[in-house]
Formats: sequence, structure tokens, C-alpha cells
Amino acid sequence: MLYPTYVIDNFFPNPDEVVKFSKTLDFGRDTTLGKWPGERTNLMHEINLNFFQYTTKKIMSLIFLNNLSNINWEAQQYFQKVPCEGDVKQGWVHNDSNQQLTAIVYLSKHKGCGTSIYRKNSFFNGGKNYQVKEEYYSKNKKFDKKYYQALEENNSCFTKTIEVESVFNRLVIFDGSQWHGVNGFYDKNASEDRLTLLTFFHDIRGNNLKFPISEMHRVL
Repeated sequence: MLYPTYVIDNFFPNPDEVVKFSKTLDFGRDTTLGKWPGERTNLMHEINLNFFQYTTKKIMSLIFLNNLSNINWEAQQYFQKVPCEGDVKQGWVHNDSNQQLTAIVYLSKHKGCGTSIYRKNSFFNGGKNYQVKEEYYSKNKKFDKKYYQALEENNSCFTKTIEVESVFNRLVIFDGSQWHGVNGFYDKNASEDRLTLLTFFHDIRGNNLKFPISEMHRVL
């Protein structure tokens, strides 16, 4: 693991404008692989390159401060919305092992619908039943007993270590290797969809690049 977990409030100076912008975009479901719930936009750098560059630079500046001129990155970014439905509860604990860094901005005013970080209960067991999740997500099937049993069996393999509340305009960043999951998709007091901005950094490189966790361990 190279990066700690960051939690930053008031990420956007104009979050309502960002939400308004998201409502002009087309969203679609993952009907092929079923890797995620709800709907996402297409890649943001293809929709609005200026927005993509602005947001990724803001995220990188939190970690690398004044060293940005020596750093290049590649990332995928999407808006994602999940319908506010009573049967959509806790998400599946998983990791983004093919990503170096994951960043989430909460853009709806849901409570109890943030993100938690987990550790495995067993060295060998990294989760179960993802094929069940993918079946239900890709086919947009209504969740039933089979789904919830598979979800519970998967999540029982982990212990929660950090819980981040879904405060509007809050950014959470964590190492892609960290096991994590959504605390919930449903807030009975919210009428809008749960909206987030997701950014996955899969390549971060530069001259004399230093990473926070490895630098900490150099201090003896």
C-alpha cells in the first residue's frame, strides 16, 4: 500500500453547479459485466476534458503538493447514480486492485451512505460470490434472498476499520488495494438518487516520485 486514506470536506467551491452539470449527462447501466450498481456516465475526459483535468489536478495536489509539475497521471472518471430504493442496502466489500488510487466525491445529501475501509479476516480469503453480484447488477434483477445471502457471506470475510460518512461535497481518497464498500445506498429522508463522482487513477508516475506510506516507513 502506497497511500493513506484522506477525507476532505468542501472539495468543490461550487458543488451545486457540479450536480447541475451532472444532470445534463447521459447515464447507463453496466449490462455486460455487472461490476457496479446503478448507472454511470461515459468517461469524463471524453465528455468534458477541462472538468476532468481540473478535478484530477485538485486530487493530485492534495497528495503531491507542489510537485505536480513533475508528475503525470492516467485516470478514469465517471459520475455514478444509484436509485434511492428501499431494498438497496449495504454494498459489496471489494478492492480496486488494478487501480493505484480511488477517489469519491459525495454529491447528494444522503446520510449513512458513505464508504468504509475493511481488512480481511483471513490471509487467504479475499471475498466470495462476486458472480452473484454481477448477475444481479448486469440484469438489473430485484434483490432477493439469494442476493442478500451471497452479500452477507462475502462481507462476513472482512472487519470494518474506517467509516466515512457521506457528507455532501466530501472527498474520500484511498489506496486502490484497500478493501472497501458502500455503507448504504438508501436514505429514507432523501428523494434523489445517490450521486457520486468517481475517479480511478491507474498510473501515477514522475521524476523522483515519493509516496506517503513508503516515506513514513523510512523514518526509523
